[in-house]
Amino acid sequence: MNILFQSQTSAIISLVSFSELIVADLLTALKFYNNIFKEVGVDYFSLTYLELEKLLGSDMRASVANIDPKKLQVEVGDGDVGTKLFSAFLAAKEIVEYRQYLPLGDSERRELAFDNSHVWFKKFIDHWFQIAHQKALARITKAVEIDQSMVVDSSVKYSTSAVDVTCCFYQLCQFWKRLCWPDATGSYLYVTKLTDDICEAARHYADALEKKLKDNNYYDDNPSYFGVSASLCITLNNLAYTQQWLTELDTHLDWPSIISGMRLAHDERKAKQCEESLQQFSEHAQDVLLVKTDEMIYHIGEKMSVDIKRFVSELVNRDEGVDISEAMDPLLSYLEKSMRTFYSSLVRPVFDRTLLFLWTMVVDNIVATVGGDKGKPPIFYQRLNQVLEVLIDFFCVDGIGIPLDKMMTDTVKVLLEELLLRQLPTDKLIEEYYAEKMKEMMGKEAEFGELALRMFYDLKNEKLHVELLNGRNLPPLDSNGYCDPYVKLSMAPRHLFPTAIVERTNVQKKTLFPLFDAKFQL
Repeated sequence: MNILFQSQTSAIISLVSFSELIVADLLTALKFYNNIFKEVGVDYFSLTYLELEKLLGSDMRASVANIDPKKLQVEVGDGDVGTKLFSAFLAAKEIVEYRQYLPLGDSERRELAFDNSHVWFKKFIDHWFQIAHQKALARITKAVEIDQSMVVDSSVKYSTSAVDVTCCFYQLCQFWKRLCWPDATGSYLYVTKLTDDICEAARHYADALEKKLKDNNYYDDNPSYFGVSASLCITLNNLAYTQQWLTELDTHLDWPSIISGMRLAHDERKAKQCEESLQQFSEHAQDVLLVKTDEMIYHIGEKMSVDIKRFVSELVNRDEGVDISEAMDPLLSYLEKSMRTFYSSLVRPVFDRTLLFLWTMVVDNIVATVGGDKGKPPIFYQRLNQVLEVLIDFFCVDGIGIPLDKMMTDTVKVLLEELLLRQLPTDKLIEEYYAEKMKEMMGKEAEFGELALRMFYDLKNEKLHVELLNGRNLPPLDSNGYCDPYVKLSMAPRHLFPTAIVERTNVQKKTLFPLFDAKFQL
């Protein structure tokens, strides 16, 4: 730092101290001396204010103009030049606010030294944002470092770091309110920057929490039994608490007034674009926190999956004579123990996400079991179906668990259909096959033409009467542009119609529109 810059910064520091004294003197003059001097017809406050404002304004303007913002260093202490400049800005702002006590009407007001004083400091705003941002990141890092992963008190489920982080966000919002920039466009640009900084700080907090978990070996591969710890639950709650705070960022930074200012300064379309831009910053940061939450929940599931796979494997391989409720006891006991910890330790949004993930994981294990055990007898799949029904009741219990509509995902629906099919005896499976083929044929285009027929069932004689009328839209299969069509009729499946014979019409030569006019009894 050169001698000239040192002298300039020393002047600012002295000026800030002097400004604070003047503000104190103005307050004293307004509250005490002014009333005394009014008795002798002297407006003490106005005389004092105008003289001090003139002297201080010219000095402050000159001192601020001489400082190059490029030479300022970003420091997180309270004694750095950038912080002192912000103090000077606040002092100037406070001096301007005292104008309201002048007796002059708006039309008579003279030009004062502190007119548009906020413009003097505009070149330092980026520097102030950098200081605020660095302070926030440093405080968040320290908060996570000293956090003992213990709840603040029994009424909440998050720890001190979550409180420190959101307090840090609140202070950034207070910084914006103290700045109180009067220009609408400038206000939008600055509040956008501050929104981005708060969102980045939230992402930094999520990364710091994840790093602490890694340092504590949470992500190490360990196939042994995995217990759900209270500290892990608190970490998840901290993320949820921070994410919830971000949903209220529009209120904390008073976005509506910023958008209203942009609407007045520009138009509705521009105001809408600005609002959407601010919302995107907040939503992206919330998404990052939710992704971090899901990653931690996923790892919980990965750890628990070792035991769940073992319990499911033991369950399906138990003797068929063992009652299904008895066979499921080890799995349900394990899940219930984990669920109790989750329910007592997690905030509701995280509990819901965790429960849904574990349900998905359990279903995936059953799907893998079904896919890997082809050729098992129907009783095997009957028991698996019973297992799935018990698990649905377990995860949906008493309105505490997952709503049934969320549980019945496409995977679960397909699994239930698969289990029902595999329980069926051979004859029923054949019938299901033909029923499925009928649905498939009804939905397909008539690639090889269409048949017109009439039929009825003679209930008394137990005969199906079929009258084949004609065919149309047949594709030409011969080189002469025609074909020689005929029709074969058979009844299927064979186990339902064991005595039915295959019937066949006469061949119709060289035609694409055959007239069969044939009748059959089947």
